[in-house]
Amino acid sequence: MSIKTNKLLETSTPFIQAIFLSVVVACWQMFFKLEENADIYFVMNIGRHIIENGFPHVDPFTIHENLKLVPQQWLSGIFFWKAYEFLGVNGLQFLNCIVGAILIVLYWRLCIFISGGNKFLAFLLSFVVGIFAATMILPRPQIFSTLLLLGEVFFLEKFTRTKDFKFLLPLPLLSMLLINFHAAVWLMSLVLCLPFLFVKDMRHVKFLLAAMLGIFLCGLINPYGLDAMTYVLRSYGVDLISQGVKEMATPTAHDLRGKIFYLSAALIIFSLAKSKVPCRYVFLSGGITFMAIMHGRNLILFYFLATLPLAYVWKSFGAKKSLGNNGELLRRNILLFVVALIIGGIFFTTLDENKKEPDGVFAAAMKFLIKDGRPENISLYVNQGYGGLAGMFGIKYYIDSRSEVFIAANNGQKNILAEYVNFRSGKIYYKDFFARYKFTHIIVTSDDYFLYRQLTDDKNFRVIYEGERVEGYNFVRCKIFVPKNEA
Repeated sequence: MSIKTNKLLETSTPFIQAIFLSVVVACWQMFFKLEENADIYFVMNIGRHIIENGFPHVDPFTIHENLKLVPQQWLSGIFFWKAYEFLGVNGLQFLNCIVGAILIVLYWRLCIFISGGNKFLAFLLSFVVGIFAATMILPRPQIFSTLLLLGEVFFLEKFTRTKDFKFLLPLPLLSMLLINFHAAVWLMSLVLCLPFLFVKDMRHVKFLLAAMLGIFLCGLINPYGLDAMTYVLRSYGVDLISQGVKEMATPTAHDLRGKIFYLSAALIIFSLAKSKVPCRYVFLSGGITFMAIMHGRNLILFYFLATLPLAYVWKSFGAKKSLGNNGELLRRNILLFVVALIIGGIFFTTLDENKKEPDGVFAAAMKFLIKDGRPENISLYVNQGYGGLAGMFGIKYYIDSRSEVFIAANNGQKNILAEYVNFRSGKIYYKDFFARYKFTHIIVTSDDYFLYRQLTDDKNFRVIYEGERVEGYNFVRCKIFVPKNEA
C-alpha cells in the first residue's frame, strides 16, 4: 500500500492532479467574505452601469459634476456584476474559485515544462504557491490580470524553449484582454517580454520585438484608447495614494503574510545565486520581487511569477537519485502534509458562517436611507471605504476607494483626494466642509470618534437613525445625521 501511495504523483493522470490542486485552492479561498468596505462594490457598479447605460466618460456615482472617468476595470466589473446578479455572494465565490483553479493549473503546467517534466516538483511547488496565494485570489480585477500575465509568461517560455514563433501569436490577444480587464497593469504585458530578450539569438529577438509591437497595437483596442493605456502613468507615484492606500504599502514583516513573503524572497534569491540559470529567470524573478517589495498589491504576482524559476533550479528535486534511501519516506510525509492541509482548509471553511451579504452598521444605515425608494434624492457623506457600498444602493456619495479617480490628473477637475485627507486630518473644519457640499445625509460611526462626537454635540445637526453592531471584537455605533433644515 505504501508503494502505491508514494507513486501517486507519477501514476496519476494530469486530470486528477489538476483537480486535486484546484480543490486545494478552492478550500482555502472559502475564507472570502464580502465586507462592507470591499473594493468589489465600485467595480461591480461600473459593470452594472455599462450594461444598463453604455460606457461612461463622466463619473456617474459621486456628487461631483463632470469628473472625467476612465473605467479601467470595466470588463472585470461586468463579470463580477453578472456573477453577483445571478447568485449573489455565492456567484462571486464561484467565479473566484474558477479563476483560482485556472491560475494554479496553468502555474502547475508551466512548472512541469520549466523543470523538464518533474511532476513531483511541479505538484509540490504548485501546492505551496496555491496555499500562499489562495487568500489573495479574491473577486478583484487582479485575479484576471494575474491570469493573463501568467498566460503570457507561459507562451514566452514556450517560444524561448522551442523557437517556434506560433507561441507568440496569442500575446496580442492577451494584451487586448488585459487592457479591458485591468488597464492599470496593461504596461506589464510589455515589461514581461523584456527578460526574454536576453538571448544570443537575433531571430528570437526579432520575433519577440514584432510580438511586442502587436501587444502595443492591440492595447489600443479598448473603449478609452490611449487614456486607458496610460492610466498607470497618471495614477501611481502619487504620495497621497502611496501613503493612504493599504495595498500600496510595502509588505511588513510584522504580520504573517509579510513574514512568508520575505522568507520566500530570500529562498528565491539564495537558490538563484547558488545555481547557473538563464538570465531571463533572474530578471523575471528579480523584477517581480522588487515590485512586491514596493507595493503589497503585487504579492499575488510574486507568488505566480517570481517563484517560477525555482522549477528550473530544483528540477532534480524528487528524483530517486537525489533523495537517496530516504526518498520514499520523504514523499510519504509530503503527501500526508498535503492531505492534512486540505482537510484543514475544509474544516475551517465549514466553521465560517459569515459568507453572506454584508450586514454591518453601514449597510443597515443605507437600507434605512432608501426605505422610501428614492436614493436619487440623497447626497451622502460616508468615509472613503464605504462609498462603493453606497453606490450599490443607488446613492450618490462624496468619495470611494478609487483613490486615483479623485486626483486632478485623472478627473480633470480638482484633487478631491487631497481635500478628503485634509478634512479627515482636521485641516478643514467640519462645518465648512459640510456646508461646501450641502450633504443631505451624513453617516458616521463611533470608529470616527472625533467627528462622531462633534456632530452628536452640534445642535445644527439632527440624528434620524441610530444603529449598533458587534463587529469582530468591536462594538460599533452608527448614526445618520442631517442638517436641521433638511430634517
